[in-house]
Parts: sequence; structure tokens; C-alpha cells
Amino acid sequence: MNNVFIFLRHAQTLKNPNLPVVDWGLTDEAQLVVEGLLKHEVFEGLDFIFTSTENKAKKTAEPFVELFRVKAEEIAGLEEIKRGKSLMLSDKDFLELKTRMFEDFSLAPNGWESSSSALARFEDSVSELDQRYKNKKILIVSHGTVLTLYFAKLLQINNNIMQRWQGLKFCSYGVVENNEVLKDIIK
Repeated sequence: MNNVFIFLRHAQTLKNPNLPVVDWGLTDEAQLVVEGLLKHEVFEGLDFIFTSTENKAKKTAEPFVELFRVKAEEIAGLEEIKRGKSLMLSDKDFLELKTRMFEDFSLAPNGWESSSSALARFEDSVSELDQRYKNKKILIVSHGTVLTLYFAKLLQINNNIMQRWQGLKFCSYGVVENNEVLKDIIK
């Protein structure tokens, strides 16, 4: 990697069982949290902003676009683990499924994408961006599971990944340069 990448988890999601997960929006409080992030110097001087194609990532990026006057580009590959057309799960069932997927990266239950496939897709997208640009500061707005997997891999963490995911807050960010984690997304 020759660029500085800032990876940002989207803001707090407004769950809506009547919509597919990819179409969920953000809570009213989310805007305030994102506006608070804009004051962090780590975001100063952004050259590019990329988001997943999911609504919650695009909405999280909007204040950055306005402040830094940098267009946000949607990139297929930065999405969360693809959940197919499955219905919204109860919190308990969701946590059980997530735990199993963090323990077995090849598991693809209920038509979901496996953790290994999601991580490979995400890494390919980041690598493509890194090859496209040189010495730029790039913000990537994405999602909790793929960001947890990505940072665990960079930090060579092979266990307790579920605990890392549970410790990841909305609007957490991490910084990576030359494949070295300068700021862990969990802290």
C-alpha cells in the first residue's frame, strides 16, 4: 500500500424489518456523531472518499463530501457480508450466526456469503484502489463485519474475532498505511 487509508464504519443503523438490510438508513442521532468526527484532524486533507453501495455507508459519507468537497464514489466490493434475501433475524439468532461465521470462515448459512469470501472481496477492492492512486489520503466507509475481518487479518489476530466485532462501535475508524495498522479500528 502506498496510500493512507482511513476505514470508517458507517453510523448507527435504523433497523427496518420491511426493507432489505442494504437499504436501511441511519438513526437521527447518527448525523450528530458523524458531524463530531469531522473535527478530527485525521480526516483533514482527504483526497478521495469511497463507500460501499449500501445506503447506510453512503449516508455516513455525505457530511465528509460536503466539508471536504470531494466526491464520494460507490465501489462494489466494500459491502457488508452479503445476506441474500434472508429475512431479518432476531438479535439472538443474528449473534449466534455471526459467532459461527467468525469461528468458521467457510460457513455460508442461509444463503449468506462466507466470511472468507467477503474478506477476499473487500481486500480486492482496497488493493484495486491502492493500485489506482499514489500517495493519497483515502476514506473508505464500509461495514462492521468486513472491517473486523480486515483489521484482524492485518493484525494477524486469529481468535476472539467475535469479541473484536462486538467491541466495534458505529463510526469507529482505523488507519492503515503500507499494510501497517497505524490505528486499530477497535480502539
